[in-house]
Amino acid sequence: MKNRGKKSQITLFIVLGILVLVGIISLFFLFSKPEFVKPTKDKDFYNEITPCIKKTLEKVLPEYLEKGFYFDPNNKLVYQGKDVSYHCYTSAKKTICTRNDAQSKTRIEKELKEKILSDVENCFKDFKNSNPSYKIEMGELNFSIEIVPKRINLKAKREIKISKGESEQIISNFDSYLDSSLWDLIKISNEILNQESSCNCPVDSCTADTIGLMNKYNDYAITFFTGSKGDRVYTIKDYYNKTKLNFAVKNCDKTP
Repeated sequence: MKNRGKKSQITLFIVLGILVLVGIISLFFLFSKPEFVKPTKDKDFYNEITPCIKKTLEKVLPEYLEKGFYFDPNNKLVYQGKDVSYHCYTSAKKTICTRNDAQSKTRIEKELKEKILSDVENCFKDFKNSNPSYKIEMGELNFSIEIVPKRINLKAKREIKISKGESEQIISNFDSYLDSSLWDLIKISNEILNQESSCNCPVDSCTADTIGLMNKYNDYAITFFTGSKGDRVYTIKDYYNKTKLNFAVKNCDKTP
């Protein structure tokens, strides 16, 4: 009987000890206020950067098209108060013009990239400055532009490590795209120049068949203006998004 009593007392002390320990731990959590670290994945960092990258291209593209696939054309004329580049030119009378590389997709992609690259870098700098509560480490930027049907792909690769407290996130892909008819504008303008540069000068007028081209590409209005010196300015306009390309031709000049 005495052994049973001792065992009961020991059990009671163990239970009381556990209760006291639980009470102490509960009081600790009740009165202490540990810092709560919000996981970085709750914040959409990708969508803080990609819209900015798209805007850099949206801002410069209309001017680039109105000038004829060049930001600063060397051989140009002034049309409606703006510089427009020649895509096919000859200074000789009754002679077929010589084309330049205006329709080169590779050149256009490179020129657009070079134009907006510093602004794309600023998108990442602004992102870092607008998130001062996070530790942000950035790697090298690898940026390129790709023109495909119906859109322009903006490919931005850069490893960014974002951390706050014990939470960490790594993002490396900031690819996006811009809806655009640039692919078609290159294609249609190339067909116009093929007709201009393959005509029977001086027998034919050498003007492109814009009616036939509009029947083929019925989402676009294709027009041209002929100046007093025989220069032609072609305009291709997308009916839906109002995108407009201008370019000039000096070809098979039959003016006195």
